[in-house]
Amino acid sequence: MKPLVAILPVSEAPSDLFWGKTYVGSLYAILREELGVEVDVGSAHFWHPRKGVDVILIQWPEALFEWREIGDEDVARWWQAMRSWRQLGTKVVYIRHNFRPHNLVNSAYKALYQGVIEGVDAVVHLGQYSRDECIKYEGVEHRVIQHPKYSMQLPDHGAACARLGLDEDRPTMLIYGAIRHMAELKIALRAAKLFRAEFEGQVLFGTAPLHLLGRWSRFVRPFVPLMKRHWTRSFGAHFHEGRLNGMIEEDYLAVSQFILVPRLDGQLNSGVLIKSLSLGITPIATSVGNLAGIGKEVGLPMLEDVTEESLRYLFRHALDQQIELSDFWKSHSEEAWGRAALAEPLSKLFEDLDAPTKVPTETKVAQAAGWTDRGLTGQRRALKHAGGGVIRRLPKRI
Repeated sequence: MKPLVAILPVSEAPSDLFWGKTYVGSLYAILREELGVEVDVGSAHFWHPRKGVDVILIQWPEALFEWREIGDEDVARWWQAMRSWRQLGTKVVYIRHNFRPHNLVNSAYKALYQGVIEGVDAVVHLGQYSRDECIKYEGVEHRVIQHPKYSMQLPDHGAACARLGLDEDRPTMLIYGAIRHMAELKIALRAAKLFRAEFEGQVLFGTAPLHLLGRWSRFVRPFVPLMKRHWTRSFGAHFHEGRLNGMIEEDYLAVSQFILVPRLDGQLNSGVLIKSLSLGITPIATSVGNLAGIGKEVGLPMLEDVTEESLRYLFRHALDQQIELSDFWKSHSEEAWGRAALAEPLSKLFEDLDAPTKVPTETKVAQAAGWTDRGLTGQRRALKHAGGGVIRRLPKRI
């Protein structure tokens, strides 16, 4: 039997295309090693439709455009590419990491994010929360397939502390992942101050949130060295500028007993929490979105609010039970988020997508995009509703 051919249209470093490194790396490993799928990686593959591709697995829509700003003409080009793929019989799956882009927010990206939900054959959600709140369109499958676990060989705790100039006898907390807006930054600072003052802890800031300043960030960059020194004096640890990766990331994770996940507004992306649990590092996370579902699954105490009292209680609770919970999380992560747990539902999804449907996919995407036989109309068709909360046409959002 001929193996499936898939495209992962996202730029990913070859060094990360291994199980447990990144989401894309783990998905690549499952497709290749567990399911025997031939995989092409890179956004350029999406823009050059060709015969012989069975499925495209879109991750972040903005990755198709190499993370740059786009306009309405780019969205129209996306629909045209989708139509070409459908004419070739290729299925398209969207793995829903986010509600919206992290930093690139304009009307074109809003339209693209909505269009992706409507125009694909299936949407994969990383948690039940995402599945429940997502708009449903006629003819689009929705499946929940958990985020894969992380598997990293971290360096020795003492050696990593020495390299970072930290006291290995003091508890260390890492503020990890992208801070999405000022409200999350306020939570991070509140937790850092409390952890330092009442628990004599050290606080590492994994990624400086300069992106929150937008175009003004370039005026702040000359003062970053001063900000780093201030952070070290105040919290006894480092303030990292830029993306945290490679050996620096491994050191940051190796020295940390806690990872702060200060998410708000029902976040979909659960990767930071699963990385923390996979590595046996105690997460201090807000109970929102997909995070809340994972917390309930493993019996994880979470922040129902972000007051100092709630933070204080969670720090004390975690310090008392840290070792016991770490062992449980590591064993559970393999069972719930390991290769077999993800390979089986992915295989079933591919089988179901390959089954014949009543509506040709080419017709469905043409209707969703607003095309007639003569080409693009430039207008969305009228909004209609079907039973069971399914929406047949794309709604406008104010």
